[in-house]
Formats: sequence, structure tokens, C-alpha cells
Amino acid sequence: MRFADLFERRVGDHHDHHVAEGDGLLDGTGLGERPETRREVLQVLGMARREEHRVPGLDEESTDGAAHASGPDHADLERRRRRRLGSRVQRPSGQGDDAEPACGTLEKVAAVVLSSVMAFHIPLRLEVYSPFRIDTHRPRYNASMQFPTDGLLDALNPPQREAVTAGDGPLLVLAGAGSGKTRVITSRIVWLLGTHDLHPRHVLAMTFTNKAAGEMARRVESLLAPVGTRAALITTFHAACVRILRQHGQAIGLAPHFTIYDEDDRLALVKQCMKEGELADRSFTPSAASHRISALKNQMLTVADALRDARGPWEQKLALVYSRYEKRLAETGGVDFDDLLLRTVQLLSSSAESLAWYRGLWRHVLVDEYQDTNRAQYRILRLLTSEHRNICVVGDPDQSIYRWRGAELRNILDFERDYPGTKVVRLEQNYRSTRRILSLASGVIANNVKRKDKTLWTENPEGEAARLYRGWDEYEEANFVAQTILTVRGDGIPWDGVAVFYRTNAQSRVIEDALRRARIPYVIVGGVRFYERREIKDTLAYLRLTLNPADDVAFRRAIGAPARGIGPTTLARLEEIRDREGRSLLAVAADAPADVRGKPRRV
Repeated sequence: MRFADLFERRVGDHHDHHVAEGDGLLDGTGLGERPETRREVLQVLGMARREEHRVPGLDEESTDGAAHASGPDHADLERRRRRRLGSRVQRPSGQGDDAEPACGTLEKVAAVVLSSVMAFHIPLRLEVYSPFRIDTHRPRYNASMQFPTDGLLDALNPPQREAVTAGDGPLLVLAGAGSGKTRVITSRIVWLLGTHDLHPRHVLAMTFTNKAAGEMARRVESLLAPVGTRAALITTFHAACVRILRQHGQAIGLAPHFTIYDEDDRLALVKQCMKEGELADRSFTPSAASHRISALKNQMLTVADALRDARGPWEQKLALVYSRYEKRLAETGGVDFDDLLLRTVQLLSSSAESLAWYRGLWRHVLVDEYQDTNRAQYRILRLLTSEHRNICVVGDPDQSIYRWRGAELRNILDFERDYPGTKVVRLEQNYRSTRRILSLASGVIANNVKRKDKTLWTENPEGEAARLYRGWDEYEEANFVAQTILTVRGDGIPWDGVAVFYRTNAQSRVIEDALRRARIPYVIVGGVRFYERREIKDTLAYLRLTLNPADDVAFRRAIGAPARGIGPTTLARLEEIRDREGRSLLAVAADAPADVRGKPRRV
């Protein structure tokens, strides 16, 4: 089975070929014993197809005879690829499962990916979701399509209907908790398509989480099911920025295949920068520096701003780390999550051609949870919509809880000033809570100074009164929780009818101890996220390195998975050569001096 076939098949295609045994990249992680994790790893590998990237070198070698039956056209395609990529990828002769993988060219690293990632047997079936994927089985849009607006408004209350049917121009929807804002956004998208003669691609809806975007997309698709066309682009801010930068980022010197660093990658790079500058101490930790750099970027403050405004030793150190961090990012061709927003602002501000393109493409823009937008997101929206002014924002100043990560409440408070002539609709009917809960919440919220007035009400029952318990310490509090659960259990409430919420994960241990002592079964919701699992991050490090050989952060992770006897001393030597010669760590490792060798592995 050729590795390239993973990237060539359509979603849902099934093949009975099995991959071959090879090195154990993921040895010791339990990956081979968990079919669901194996399937998820394959889904990660499918992201290369989703981004329309080809992984250099990985489609050159066949691991069984079935790959050669693809026909002359495919063979000719492979020959052309080989001419473009150079030498074939071959595993070094005599290299067994315990042999030491050699540092070498990019193609050799790709060979390690091939033999390591696929070191388990599984029928190859890919199910990859992408908000940008085009479903070729659906009919193409044409102007004669009739979108299903009949009956769309029947289930809406009057304020919801007013928001959905509002005409062109700026629209501010103040949506209280449980007031049906998601229904309003999805219904408005369908209404715009049906009444404004819009192609779905001319509508952009943005929110903050993949889960929220996925839920909105599913609702819109269900409403458009009678037509059969695909929905408008419903995505997160960061995903929309990736789309913009992949297509037009070259206008600001950003390569299309730039690497995206997550929080762990950023922390690793910050640690390296602090180590190089000998800046770490007890009062200035890498974690604190990483969070502060993110805060500076959320405020759109550059390295020059940080250097200029530094007050005291701590901020001066931070500015130096920030400067070194940005230099390393530029050298590796990478961006972090905050840069996705900043680079998009830079692109739309400096490239009139790119700005005109996206203004013409997205003629109506809808934003959920607008109260949580930061300065960069605000600038992006202003740039995209200041000309046609067709922007609908939905939010609630009373639910703004992300100021700690850069959210600016004034974005929603000043919306009417930013867009004169704004139509304001208040969604005040709550469908979720009892009257007692609403009364309690309203009493607390009334103390907010900066807010827009609205009064929540509901037709739901009165409900039980809320109880306030003050424990002496966390242990007494945990025992109270356990005893309360036993009491309601005695009243006939099932175990899964009870939920315990806590503010921080650190509180869970004491509560778990109390539940175990009381013999109360429980399940912790959450845990390690998929993309934060060690085996997934190891796999992504290899794939990132094949796409971007200058990604030193990915190299540091890949070189230690599996362990190759290459420790801090060897890496330090490689980094010295890199800094002296201006090459990437991968390039240095491919041509390392004879005296730079890791410890040999024991067979």
C-alpha cells in the first residue's frame, strides 16, 4: 500500500490493503492497542490532503505489490514526481526494528515517517472533516435555486424574527443567555441566501470554537437539505485567517506552507530563547513569558512597542525574549495562533488587492460571541466590512468572561458608534432556565457598570430556590458535595442525573477522594485533548518537518520520538552550528561533523 494513497482517496473510500510493519515511532504509547487512536492518527495524516499539501518523498515507495497496479497514467505521474523530488526514498539496508535511524536528508526523515507512523495493521479508512471541504456529490449552486425560506420564521418569536429578517447594513443582536441566538444566526444565513440572491460563498459566519462552528454548520446544512447545496463558510476566526494567509500571505512575505505553532510549541521555543539568552530565573519563568507574549500580541503590540514601554528588569527581560522569539519564528517560517490574527490584519491593511478580494467575496459577515473579540479580531472585521457595512454581530456584554486573554468589552459597547445607523434587536426571552435562576442571575448582573440594558424573562416554571453553602475548607466542601449527591440519589435521581462543576482542575482531586470514599461512581469530563496527546504531537512533528524543513521546534520533538540517544549536549552542538552557519537544525543534522554523534542505542 503506497503512503500517497492516503492523500489521494476521497472521504469515505475504503481499501482492504494493510500497511506493513516498520519502526515504532509511537512505541510505548499504547497506540497499537487502541483502534480508535489509530483511526484518529490516520485522520491527522489526512490533514495534509485537506490543506492540499503533498508530503515530499512519502509517495515514492511501495510497501506491497498492490501499489503497482495503478495503471500507466499513475506510473507516469510518479515518474514526474520523482524528477521533481530527486532520489527515491529508501530505508537503509540492514536497518532492523532496533537499528539507529540515521540523520540525513529530508527524504530520509520522510522514510522514517512512513515506517514509523504506519507501524500498525489497520484497514485504511479516512474520515476527515474540513470546514473548507467541497462535497462533490452535492449539486453545484446556480442562481435558479430556491432556498427554503417558507416556514423558516414560523418557530421564531417576534424579536428573533426581527433579527433574522433585518435588511442590509449593520445589525447588533443583544442575546441574553438561553435566548436562541444560534437559531437566529443560522436562520439569518438561510434568509440571506433566499432573499438576497447570494451565492453561499459570499456569506461568512465566524465564532470562537470548532464545536460552535460545527454545530452552526450542521444546523444550516439541515435547513438547506431540500436544496442540496453546501452551506456558507462557517468557521472560527483563526481558521478563516489561515484560509486568507494560505491564499494571499505571500503579499506580506509569508510562504503558503507556513507552520502553525500551538501553545506547547510556543512554550518550547520561548524556553529555548530564554536558555540562549540566559534569562530564566525563579521570577521569570518560560510559562509566564509565553503568556505575556501572547497578551502583547492580543493587544497588537510589537517587539518595538515592548522594548519602548519596558519598565523594570522583568519587562526588559520579556522584551528581549519577545525579540528573540520573533526572530526564531521568522527563521523557521512559522507563526503562532496570535500571529494568525496579526498577520491577517497586516495583510488586509497593506495589500489593497487582497482587501478588495475578500470584501468582494464575503458580502455579508456574521459574528457570534462578539463580546469576546480582541483588538486584532475587531480590526479584521472593520477592514472586511467598513465598505459594504453588511455585518451582523451577536453577543451579550453581561457574558464577557475572556478579558484575561485579550477580549475587549468596548468592541460591543461601541458597535453603534463604529457603525452609525445600526439596527439593535434585543433577545430577552430565556428558554433554558427557571424563573428563580433568572432572578438570581439578574440581581448579580445588575451590578455591572459597563453593559447594555436588557431584561431577561421566561415562561418556564418558578423552579426550586438556589442554595448557598460556605465550607470551612476544600475538604468540608467536598464532603458536602458527596453527601448531597447521596441525598438526591435516595430521592430517586440517577447517578448520571447529577453534575458537579468546579472552577479549576486543581479542585477535582479532593472532590474525587470524597466521591470514592462515599462509593459514588463518577466520570471526569475532559482530560487530554486529542491534539495534545503525545503520540499525535509526535506524528504532527514529523509531518510539519516534511512540509517545512526549517521548523526547528518540530525537529527537536521528532529527534526524540523514538529515543535516538540524542540529548541536550548533542542538540546544543547542532544549535551552535546552526547559529554560526544560518542553517536549520535538520540541514545541520543531515551533514553533521564527525564529532557530533548521539549515544548508540542498545540492541
